[in-house]
Amino acid sequence: MLLLGLPASGCTCGDSPKPPAPASTASALASASASAPAPIPERPRRPTQPAPKPESFSATTPDGVRIEASRWVAQEPSTTVVLLVHRLGGDRSEWTPLVERLLPTKQPMHIVSFDLRGHGASTADPKKPKGKIGWQSFDQAAFEKMDADLEAVMAKHAKGKDVSWILVGSDLGATLVVRQAATGQGDVLGMALVSPGASLRGIDLYKPFPHVAGHPNLLLAGTRDTVSDGTVKLLACMSPTSKRVTWDARGHGAQFLGEERWEMWDELADWVDARVRETLVGTPAAASSASASASGSASAPVSTPPEAAGP
Repeated sequence: MLLLGLPASGCTCGDSPKPPAPASTASALASASASAPAPIPERPRRPTQPAPKPESFSATTPDGVRIEASRWVAQEPSTTVVLLVHRLGGDRSEWTPLVERLLPTKQPMHIVSFDLRGHGASTADPKKPKGKIGWQSFDQAAFEKMDADLEAVMAKHAKGKDVSWILVGSDLGATLVVRQAATGQGDVLGMALVSPGASLRGIDLYKPFPHVAGHPNLLLAGTRDTVSDGTVKLLACMSPTSKRVTWDARGHGAQFLGEERWEMWDELADWVDARVRETLVGTPAAASSASASASGSASAPVSTPPEAAGP
């Protein structure tokens, strides 16, 4: 694992040991701990609506793979696009709960999701008529080629026009999102990584991440997800503009984490909305993160209980 200059003692990200309570306050603390804490109000749920039928389109990669995609067109003039990249073994339907949360906001952004090669409807074999390809038979080189899937879909949607991207990825999709942003191609407003892994299918996440660590980024995972909990902690240490939110959950990937904790979907939708609002008022995305960092609220990893999760 590449630690990228982190101190040998580990990254504390602003955490420091608390001094022991003075003896004079010991009895007061004991009394307080004996009392039941006041319940934290449950987070109000975001409104949702069934996703309407999207526009369908396809894009072809340089090696001939046909990628099938869906698009919800902005209800207001917009050059902002939310690109959704699903988990390994999933498909674009993984993002239905997020789309259903974004649509009631008058949707001042385009939403694009697609099936990675070997997944969903993107299984036509470019070398064999009527043949199929499946991710189960891919070697590492084949997984590396998935970068071209994102590039083809992004190019097909943009059609040469200037657009800004909010990149959202789940599991392996999170790795692909980081790799895409690290190319420096296109205007990236931020990245949301759900259940990222350090080296899923042998594709390293830590090597490209420093190139995009200055972007606003959201890191979501369950604390009992052994693949992702440690990863989001280290990524948060590497990025001063990160927001890390975790739940007591074992679900891995947006689909399964969201099934276990519905708050994950609301947290993700709120973060996307915030990035879009920044473009509407002309405020650079990094500005709000820098302000939060200056106040001490963004530079350290944040482990947020579900009851207290917020935008």
